[in-house]
Amino acid sequence: MNTNEVQAIICEKFTDYLETNHLRKTPERYEILKAIYSIEGSFTIEDLLHKLLNEIKFQVSRATLYNTIELLVRANLLMKHQLPHASQFERIDGQRYKCYQICSQCSSMKEFSNIPLEGAIDKLKLPRFSVSHKTFYVYGLCAKCEAALKRKQKKQNTEKRK
Repeated sequence: MNTNEVQAIICEKFTDYLETNHLRKTPERYEILKAIYSIEGSFTIEDLLHKLLNEIKFQVSRATLYNTIELLVRANLLMKHQLPHASQFERIDGQRYKCYQICSQCSSMKEFSNIPLEGAIDKLKLPRFSVSHKTFYVYGLCAKCEAALKRKQKKQNTEKRK
């Protein structure tokens, strides 16, 4: 499926959501959706705003951007990642699983794959619940932050000895 076909399907899903919920179908909402589906991986609202204003040259208010993001999350077209220091968003692209390791210090996020974990999640019985997607988060310290923490602790220990 090419990019135009994917965009057409996503726009149709969004239109269905808007119509079902009696919401307006504005050009701004569709331009934001188009911009989101041109981004690979996760992004912040600031990243999206920068893309819209500087790359696409489309003027949009922060209020419209925030409101549209919320609509897309509720429409199941966008996933919200609540990180320790900020929120990031990612389009839902039909993958059954998403697994992430998140640094509690710098909020870096890295996707990983774990087949045994995916199998265990598949075995979960969730009565009277329809699953749209599955996300698994593992929090800790990335190698860079862990090394910085060790250096800081070593420096503090050295200063205490003096």
